[in-house]
Formats: sequence, C-alpha cells, structure tokens
Amino acid sequence: MSTLQIVFVVLPASLMLLWLILAARGPRKFEAPGAIAVLRYGPSLRTLSLALAMLLPMIMIFVIAVFLWRNEKTLIYAGSSYLATCLAAGLAHIEVSRGLVCITEEGVTRISPWKGRVTLKWTEVERVEYSSLNSVFVVIGAGRRIRVSRYLSGVKAFADTLKRKLATERFRPAITALDAIR
Repeated sequence: MSTLQIVFVVLPASLMLLWLILAARGPRKFEAPGAIAVLRYGPSLRTLSLALAMLLPMIMIFVIAVFLWRNEKTLIYAGSSYLATCLAAGLAHIEVSRGLVCITEEGVTRISPWKGRVTLKWTEVERVEYSSLNSVFVVIGAGRRIRVSRYLSGVKAFADTLKRKLATERFRPAITALDAIR
C-alpha cells in the first residue's frame, strides 16, 4: 500500500473516531427553566445518522485499501471524492445530534452547531411558513429565521404553542402542515 493510500485510510478512520466520540457525548445538554418543550431529533434518527456517518468511511477505507490504482492522480481524485462524501454525512450527524429547539411561553429558541443560538419572541414573529421540500417550518421575524424540522420529537408542542400564541394570519401559509401534526 502506498503512502497516499495510507493517508486516505487514516483520514476516514479518524472521522469515524470523531463521529463515535460525538455520539458517546449524547445529545446537547440544555437547561431551560419554564420550557414548554425541548425539541430534538429522536434516537432512531440519531442512530440512523451515526450509521450513515460510519458506513461511508468504512466503504472508503475498503475501496482505497483493496483496489489497485492506475496512477496517483486517480487515487487523489477518488480519495478526495470519498472524503467529501464522508464529511457531508458527518455534518448531517452533527446537526442531528447537536441541534435543538426550545419552546417557551415567551418565544422559540433554536440552538444549532452552525449558527449558534437564535431566539425569537412570539411578539417578534412576523410569519410562519412551511417548506414541504425540506419538511421544515420557518419562523420569520426581526430579521431572523428559525427552522423547525417536522422530524423533531415534540413538534406537536411547537404547533400547539404557535397556534395559541400567534394570530392565524401569521401562520396561514403553514396551517395545513400544522394541522397535520399529530
């Protein structure tokens, strides 16, 4: 095995270790006094994201180590492509394991590994839309956006609180999706 192959085997193995450490830490800890609900992705979705984040580097390690490469350029192209794919799956795992939404009587807070903490008070909410393509509610107001996935556990509490706190005109574009939540 060439030095370049070893590098392209060690990199995904390191990524796998990183994803395992992240999974072992568990979901983000969040204390919210007076919270109606803290919405997170459920254990089945977290497990699926971890499985995907682990499977792709395993495939990469197998392909890079076992196949014979015609030249170094082909190996670099293949290794870089596989590595980018492994990173994309890992980023999804980070989002699923570290993101959360907190619903309170005062407003909604989204904590994301990418954008940090974003809070909107119910009085600041201008409108709520629904993206059927991404299955997310988009709460818009005060120049900020908070995305609330339909796949978060406890999304019913979000829908109920939103209907109770906002006038119907503000969430009319999302009313069908809100009514469909059980």
